[in-house]
Amino acid sequence: MSEVTTNTTDNKTVAEPRRSFGSKVLAALVGIGALLVPTAAGFAVLLDPVLKKRKQGGDGGSDDGNWIRVASLNQIPPDGVPRQFAVIDPKPIDKWNRYEPQSERPVLLSRDSEDETPMAISVTCPHLGCIVTYDAKDDTILCPCHNAVFDAEGKRLSPDCVSPRDLDHLEVRVDEQTGDVLVNYKRFKGGIAAQEAI
Repeated sequence: MSEVTTNTTDNKTVAEPRRSFGSKVLAALVGIGALLVPTAAGFAVLLDPVLKKRKQGGDGGSDDGNWIRVASLNQIPPDGVPRQFAVIDPKPIDKWNRYEPQSERPVLLSRDSEDETPMAISVTCPHLGCIVTYDAKDDTILCPCHNAVFDAEGKRLSPDCVSPRDLDHLEVRVDEQTGDVLVNYKRFKGGIAAQEAI
């Protein structure tokens, strides 16, 4: 039986049941639980884009990268010569926003034989991010900013080259049904020896 105390106000007696400590704790826990559920849901929605990997941007058909259609296989002659191709991301997104299709930096594609998967080289110099170009006369890739020279496969030709690493290669796959060349487009940190994606 609960204890009863009496208060006298204006000559009236009012009975007040005294709450036990356990019921107060239970009420506090229920209140905290009621606040935690919507708070946790709000944080989950807010942090979802940060925690997720970047979703599929191109036509690769899966979310294992940013696969973008760059060319048709028949546009890349099997002569080993790097050719520049534009990269248009059809569904670019950052962590919270989607944008209209936008142009990224181009890539150099080449292949040595008909049955070979093309090689893709980023045109961004790993030194300071300048755009490199292929020089057909010398069969080299040049960075115009600091005169770094690479071979047709993106390897540094000079031991004292200002670039801290060879040119960055990108993953490539060919859709056997359509003949489309897909590149897993990424950007990499400049000025460091390791190839680290941004």
